[in-house]
Amino acid sequence: MVVSAADLLVVKFGGSGLATAERIVEAARAVRDHPARGKLVVVSAPGTTTDRLWETLRRSGDSLDPADMASVLSLGERLSARLLAAVLRSLGVAVVEVEPEDARWPIVTRGGSLGARLDFDASRARAIAGLRPLLDEGATVVVCGFLGTEDGHVTTMSRGGSDTTAVALGRALDAREVLLVKDVPGVFSDDPRQVPGARRLPEVTVEFLRGVARRGGRIVALEALDHLGPGPVVRIVPRGPSLLGHAGTTVVAPAPADPKGGALSF
Repeated sequence: MVVSAADLLVVKFGGSGLATAERIVEAARAVRDHPARGKLVVVSAPGTTTDRLWETLRRSGDSLDPADMASVLSLGERLSARLLAAVLRSLGVAVVEVEPEDARWPIVTRGGSLGARLDFDASRARAIAGLRPLLDEGATVVVCGFLGTEDGHVTTMSRGGSDTTAVALGRALDAREVLLVKDVPGVFSDDPRQVPGARRLPEVTVEFLRGVARRGGRIVALEALDHLGPGPVVRIVPRGPSLLGHAGTTVVAPAPADPKGGALSF
């Protein structure tokens, strides 16, 4: 049976949402309890793991091979995938964990081991061949974000690569919606840490988010926005015990003129 767009969940959990054992359990329960038949879960490294790995590599010298660096940096996302998959299994969920060495791995990149760019056409073909059959069987599939492969070797994308993974896979699999689970309830008109009257925006455009990113704001990775249209609607929602019922902020393209406001930040 083919899982329809309306019955497919594509959700990405950021590092803060997987930073502790309690948050991993919370994420696993939220996935388990979602009514979608097929579920694709993209994970970031837990907490500040990637930053700490980068610092370790930096202190280890300037002559490290980029392929070795990518292999080390991949450990964070692998850890998240294995932890979340283990908890999901303990909750009785039929889960398949997919890492770069798996024949079903979907993300192909170009440009070398570090800071690679996603090859959408190649990734789409692999997602349809490798992930679609699992989802159509009603499986929950956990995929490492941020990582790719090029010529059989693991690669890493730029900062925010897990957003790129989720949005691109949602588009490749014809999902109706992609949920990006963050530590905040949505996108705000101004930085709420600095502007007490900042309000949550129910809807923003891709062009608006590009402008925020160019000003240094970190909401959705720029490369992820390249894969948004035509394709699924992206919704930014807060972490919590449920993936349902959150208003969040919907990212649409095209849409009415961008709202005006100061620099936003997550």
